[in-house]
Amino acid sequence: MLFILATARAMVRWAVEERLLPASAAAAFMQAGRDRATHHTLSEVPLDTDEIVRLIAVADAYQLALFSFHIFHGVRVAEPCWLMHEFVDIEKGWIDYRCIEELAYRTKGRIDKRLPIPSAMRDALQPWMMHGRGGLVLLKRRHFRAAGMPSRRVTSLQAIIQQVHGATPKGWSQRSRAAVDLLKKHGAVEGDDVRREFNKLLAAAGIYRKVTPKALRHHFATALERAGVPYYTRKYLLGHRLNERGGHGSDITAIYTHLEPDFVRATYQRVLDGPLAKVVDAFEKRLAQLTATTTAAHAAPS
Repeated sequence: MLFILATARAMVRWAVEERLLPASAAAAFMQAGRDRATHHTLSEVPLDTDEIVRLIAVADAYQLALFSFHIFHGVRVAEPCWLMHEFVDIEKGWIDYRCIEELAYRTKGRIDKRLPIPSAMRDALQPWMMHGRGGLVLLKRRHFRAAGMPSRRVTSLQAIIQQVHGATPKGWSQRSRAAVDLLKKHGAVEGDDVRREFNKLLAAAGIYRKVTPKALRHHFATALERAGVPYYTRKYLLGHRLNERGGHGSDITAIYTHLEPDFVRATYQRVLDGPLAKVVDAFEKRLAQLTATTTAAHAAPS
């Protein structure tokens, strides 16, 4: 029964996106059944801080870069897979997680968000950001060369958009499938790649219970709570949509709430200096170890 209901909701969602149904007509159906019981808030996180430190201690350079988004930004599993070079400003220290309407891609929360880049994360991503000025940030492991520099095939987001629009009709679903297929050809990281690398880390760290990469999002959200981050700021940092459109379930306060960049940065720094301090320290130490090993290997006579 639940499978049938989920399938029906998926069909309604598709019809709304293709503008075959008005959003208002589908709202009541999509909301039905969402009031069922959820997990108890007073519970342990799937991975605690010490366990995340153990994961970091056994990670290689590729895994540090890949999971830096999940550790420091608490993103959903596949969100970094769609991250474009054009959305990252290393110099000013911001990353934009954006919906890309031209590629029929939307985040689960269907909102854009901008998060500060901590120095440890910046250093881990540096090899990826130095090579090229556009296109995908993350690529599959096979494209991460031995020298620690990724090989890049796509030169810009605009080039990707042009290729997708040049090969497909204007329908949302067709455009989405074409975009996914094209990015796969160019070596884009997929959700299964993230889960595979995470399972490798769990095994290397000696953590054998069933845990998914989403545990890092749980840890980040809990760190925000422990740091006393205001409710609306937490929702924004986690990419949870605020219902601003009026009608049933709308949140009028969201219409009047504005999060200024300086406030977001200062609030985020409080999280890094507080609940995430141990994780930041472990990340920096592991990155230094890997950098020293790579430098020594390059300096050694062949």
